[in-house]
Amino acid sequence: MKSKEEGNPRILVYSASYSTDNGQGVFTVNLCERLAKRNVPVAAIISSPDGHYCEELRNSVFLYQLKSTPVPWIRKGDYYTFFPSNSIKKVFDDFKPDVVHINDHYPLSFYVYKEAKKRGIRVVGTNHFMPLNLAPFIPGYAIAPEILSWVLWNWMLKIYNKLELVTSQSRAAGVILKQNGLVPPVETISCGVDTSFYYPLSDFDRIAFRRKYGLAEERTVFLYIGRLDGEKRLESTIEAISQNEQDDIQLVLAGKGKKITLLKSLAKEKCRPGQVVFPGYIPDSDKNELYNCVDCFIMPSDAELLSIATLEAMASGLPVLAARAYALPELVNPGENGYLFSPRSITDILHKMTLFCENKQGWSDMKIASIARAKKHDIELAISRYISIFRSSQKEQQKNKYRLLQSGKTTVH
Repeated sequence: MKSKEEGNPRILVYSASYSTDNGQGVFTVNLCERLAKRNVPVAAIISSPDGHYCEELRNSVFLYQLKSTPVPWIRKGDYYTFFPSNSIKKVFDDFKPDVVHINDHYPLSFYVYKEAKKRGIRVVGTNHFMPLNLAPFIPGYAIAPEILSWVLWNWMLKIYNKLELVTSQSRAAGVILKQNGLVPPVETISCGVDTSFYYPLSDFDRIAFRRKYGLAEERTVFLYIGRLDGEKRLESTIEAISQNEQDDIQLVLAGKGKKITLLKSLAKEKCRPGQVVFPGYIPDSDKNELYNCVDCFIMPSDAELLSIATLEAMASGLPVLAARAYALPELVNPGENGYLFSPRSITDILHKMTLFCENKQGWSDMKIASIARAKKHDIELAISRYISIFRSSQKEQQKNKYRLLQSGKTTVH
């Protein structure tokens, strides 16, 4: 194990997701790897994706992958660690963290929190949750949404109300937390976007790249990249474009997810050939080029606490059409870098698509405005703020230990 770098606390991160398949996973990987690049010792606790306990050094991050069991009755591809107390104790003994950072309120987080508090270690957290994200996976949610939302929020608050500090990705996300009963202070810190990776390309053959993914060469192309799941409300975009009487626009829905079969069936039933394209999962190596070869990004989800994909598109220079819901209005200023539409409104989505197409002379200014807004979310700015939080937490912890030592109530760990 590495020796402790002077001035940098040792950070132990827990997250149910440590991958690039969803927003929470992307945030967690970015946070850990970029902390490590700044010589901050960092480790992550996750459930092993293949079931076996494993310790791994990946991109300078210590990964403790706990023994786990598939839980397909919850969600296909998910794993859960049963009876994790001894494994978590071993991680704490081995890594010796100064600060713990949790990223969700699922069962493993309670064990991590409990072990941290036993040792007098401060715990902070980032929230990526709201009930609408889980609604598509909960049978009966539509029958009693208020009751189930109350239950889900209280489950989350059971642990988050014990934390020293909670960070939220947007102002809207912070307001939602407070409205639903969060007690600890909230600090808004963007999930961030890598503006050195996502940026406008010069001397770029847009047509050649469109051909690579089977996109129309001459039409105005609206792109969505992300999970093709229920909470993204992608059906509304297909319905909207199906009502476009001219053959001048194309919708591209890139990614994978539970709704892909339904969405393809809907597009085949409602749309003309070529109106909607499903290029599949886009590797990171192709994403910036794909953003650069289309005309506009579209985000119809009405349950976004920020939207990393939207930030990536903006950093690449794309105007944005987005639902007027939660955090998306913080990213899009109507008429400046895109337009907002009423969530799930087929009529309004088509109207804003048409308005964008008719305002071609304004695309250049929208591109400049999107880039400027994205730069405020640069990931290195976010990492600097997290380091500041972790250092402050370490100092407060040291003060508390000193006070207890002076009072004779504890000994140094």
